Order: sequence, then structure tokens, then C-alpha cells
Amino acid sequence: MTIRSHGDGSAKRGGATQRQPLEITSAELTTRYDRGQLILALLAPPPMTRVVLLDPSPAWPHHFQSAAAELHPLFPAPTFHLEHIGSTSVPDLPAKPILDLLLGAPDLASIEAKIPRLTALGYRYKPEHEREIPERRYFSRPAAADAPAIHLHAVVHGAALWRDHLAFRDALRSDPALTRAYAELKRDLAALYAGDRAAYSDAKGPFITEVLARLHATHPPT
Repeated sequence: MTIRSHGDGSAKRGGATQRQPLEITSAELTTRYDRGQLILALLAPPPMTRVVLLDPSPAWPHHFQSAAAELHPLFPAPTFHLEHIGSTSVPDLPAKPILDLLLGAPDLASIEAKIPRLTALGYRYKPEHEREIPERRYFSRPAAADAPAIHLHAVVHGAALWRDHLAFRDALRSDPALTRAYAELKRDLAALYAGDRAAYSDAKGPFITEVLARLHATHPPT
């Protein structure tokens, strides 16, 4: 299992060329796209009474490394790949108190074969979400005294869901202005939809999909 986080804000991309900062106007963010809504569906936690955002924390990369070390014996490299995604993976970005992990596998069957062992580690398999996203196997683990809640998103390595999650994360990591814009949007929406978690998530869709559209236009998937 390969593990990459670079949660300290490093521009390292495994040898890949860094992208230029994206310029997105507020008018452009008013258009909704399906790809952004799909990313939101992947990252959305179970319904919450209120929207809870925490300030950026240097502890998030350490929590990722701890979770990754625990999963490594179950999902060894080079067959499997694990990435830190979601807002906790981006320095200077406010985030829900949830650690999102993206697990890449050769196929979904290889994930399903590990369900009993994931259960033994405290992860709960949630097949009901496959009605909406059949290309993913989704697991969650509640917070502990010394660790945040974890959402584990298992997909086929290199597939569209894998690529889009990493593309959006890396765009934020490499562009401080884009990160500031997204942070401001998240805080504004958290205030506007403080008691409506679903509306908060939906309202982020235009931003996410516009970023992905720009990336796909300048770096088409191969």
C-alpha cells in the first residue's frame, strides 16, 4: 500500500508537474455540475444536526499516518494505495472533525474480501450507500478518545473517482488562493446552513465541480 499525505503543505507530487493556480470567479461558481456533487456524496458523513467546522490543525496528518499504519498490514503495497483526502488533508483549510481516507484497490472484490478484518479493526461496512455510488465500498469508524472519526472510501485505483478526489485535493494544496477561497466558502455556508448538513454539502458542489472542470480542460484524463 502506498501512502501519501504531504499534510505539511509541501508541493511534492510524486514527480508530477505542478499545476498553475486556478482563477475562478464568483459568477462561475453558481453553475452546478454532476462531478462535484459526486465528490460531495463520497465525502458526506451521516446526517448531523448542525454543521461543525474545526480550525486547521497540524494534528490531522499525524492522525492519517496512524490510521494508515494500522491499515497497512491489511492492504499492503504495491497492490493497494492509501491517500489522505477531504479538508483535513489540506493545510489551512477548516474541516469537519472527520478523517477521510481514499483506498485504491485492483478491484472491488479485493476490498470485499477484507470486510471481516476491517470489522475487527472497528470499521463498519455501509453497503446502503452503494445504491448511490456503486463504484465505492464505504466504511466508517467512530471517534475514539485519542483519534477522530474515520471515513474509508474504497474504490478502484486509477478510476475516475480516484482521479477526481486526488485532483481536487492537489489543486487546493498547490494553490493558496484557491484554498483561501474554498475556506471562505465553507465558513460562509456553515453559517448560512448551520442546522442543515445536507444543504451545506450541496452548496459546495459548484465550487468543487468548477475546479475539476478546469483541471480536466487543462490536464485531460489519460
